[in-house]
Amino acid sequence: MLSTILQQNLFALVFRHLQIVADSTNLLIIAVLMEALSIYVMTNRLTNVGADPPDIWFGCSEDKLYNFLEEIGPIGRQAYTDVNTWDFFPYMPSYMM
Repeated sequence: MLSTILQQNLFALVFRHLQIVADSTNLLIIAVLMEALSIYVMTNRLTNVGADPPDIWFGCSEDKLYNFLEEIGPIGRQAYTDVNTWDFFPYMPSYMM
């Protein structure tokens, strides 16, 4: 019974915010625009990385990742960090909406 109550509370906590956005046309439009902006920025910054990022690889060893980071150099590493920053926020929250 306690497990069911916790599940219901967690469900309400997560989906309450999604329902608020789904019920508001303005918030939904903002979420779509933020997703489009995020995709544009991430795609633009990936050109500075100079290689396919590890995010799209099918698994990798630590040696392969270390070699990738060594190959792209400081500028590429900064660009890759910028892409990940945009990926975590605002892209992920906006596509969840």
